[in-house]
Amino acid sequence: MAITRKEFTIGRSVYYVRKYEPFLALKILGDLQRRFLGPMATFMESRPDEEMNIGLMIKGIGSISASLDGDTLVNIAKRVLDPEYISVAIEGEPAEKLTDNMLNRAVDSVADVIELLAYVLKENYENVFTLATTHIGPGRMNGEARLGFSERI
Repeated sequence: MAITRKEFTIGRSVYYVRKYEPFLALKILGDLQRRFLGPMATFMESRPDEEMNIGLMIKGIGSISASLDGDTLVNIAKRVLDPEYISVAIEGEPAEKLTDNMLNRAVDSVADVIELLAYVLKENYENVFTLATTHIGPGRMNGEARLGFSERI
């Protein structure tokens, strides 16, 4: 299978992103879910009447905030922006691996870093979240809720 990479432009820089190898993708996904999914689940829990519970919402926000200091955010960004899978061409120069130095040269602000992070995560995990409901998401059988596994599995 040929290695494909997607091109993504932010400002004056063109990023070339290829998907992670499967085991690396799983490892990064595990790291991300450990940091975010627990607090987000608390944040998103709702009462039986489907109205958002303000107390749970505040608890979830507090939990996310407590687990995400600056060092943690930098570590997550470095994990996701793996230079073995991302390169960048700045203002028409030849593309180079996205090292810390190249990232500093390529971006104009932290907003650019966040946009790049979002793009890389989308490229690597979008199908996980769109297909997850068909593979292991909630389903219905004879009108009863059940854990649904895809016919393809």
